[in-house]
Amino acid sequence: MNKDQAQKRVKELKDLLREANKAYYNDAQPFMSDKEFDEKLKELEALENEFDIHDPNSPTKRVGGETSSTFDTVQHPVPLLSLDNTYNEEELNDFDKRVQKNLEHSNYEYLVKLKFDGASLRLRY
Repeated sequence: MNKDQAQKRVKELKDLLREANKAYYNDAQPFMSDKEFDEKLKELEALENEFDIHDPNSPTKRVGGETSSTFDTVQHPVPLLSLDNTYNEEELNDFDKRVQKNLEHSNYEYLVKLKFDGASLRLRY
């Protein structure tokens, strides 16, 4: 793939992912699975990296849909971050290696829970 082909594919992917985000977050009418969305997003990210394509408004740089104007804006003391997705054992093993590298001990366990898509919540009491 040359640079022109990559730029064309990047535009296609950005348009598709923006449309998918709007359908999912704003319209509550998703038209693709989370897995398909993640695969397209990963393809876009790989093309942006390989061909040095920078766009601060790319779906690879944003999480979720448009911000609602019906709520007040608040400053969180600790940023609410996004989770990465994985669909294969190799990515899980890579994650475990990063954990091992950053811990000062080897006695640790994982607690895995089902993730419900589409919601995030921070409680303060």
